[in-house]
Amino acid sequence: MFSVEVIDKQYIGKNKILLKFNKPKGFEYAPGDYVFFEAKTKENEKIIRAYSIASFTHEDFLLFYITLVPAGKMSQVLQRLVVGDTINISEARQASYVDKIKKAVSDYKVTQIVLAAAGTGVAPFCPLVAWIREEYKDFPVVVLHQTSYSNEQVFRKDIEKHANYVGFVTRETDISGSKLRKGRIQDALSEFVNSRTYFLAVGPFDWVSSILDKARGIGAATI
Repeated sequence: MFSVEVIDKQYIGKNKILLKFNKPKGFEYAPGDYVFFEAKTKENEKIIRAYSIASFTHEDFLLFYITLVPAGKMSQVLQRLVVGDTINISEARQASYVDKIKKAVSDYKVTQIVLAAAGTGVAPFCPLVAWIREEYKDFPVVVLHQTSYSNEQVFRKDIEKHANYVGFVTRETDISGSKLRKGRIQDALSEFVNSRTYFLAVGPFDWVSSILDKARGIGAATI
């Protein structure tokens, strides 16, 4: 386990936070990796939760974009954290996104990569799109990101440096003058996905299952 110190904390809307920690010596990770947070409740109960790393691999800090769960035990711990506090995290664990993309490009001969995320599920896409751009140069990459409100799309500028970013909002009413699209990714998926697409989705389980089914129906590879 590594002990990491909070160096910044920012609330995004009512139920999301950006947590930035120092990157401890000897901590290494690949794009798309995640870690386990380990903490104790006020009642001294040990709790462990997994969160994807949102920071680019070359950066000297670790960034996490987390949805706070009402009455969630780890969420309560994270809400109490202030700058200077510490928490324990595990070594990085592989999510296999890099291996899946390599396989899709080499074995399935896809001609584009489309990554879809709901809410904080976008976190691993930040380092992942940077790796894709370095590995495959001009290979077309699209990131579809669905949130309730526009202020939750905190990584737009970072992702746009490496991929085409298309933001969807489901609850915001006035999006005039913005690049945002109103509605759900599922309803517009056929605009972005075809039979030569590798499609990856990250978010709530039911949402991921639904959108993967739709992508497969269009003919996309979803290994």
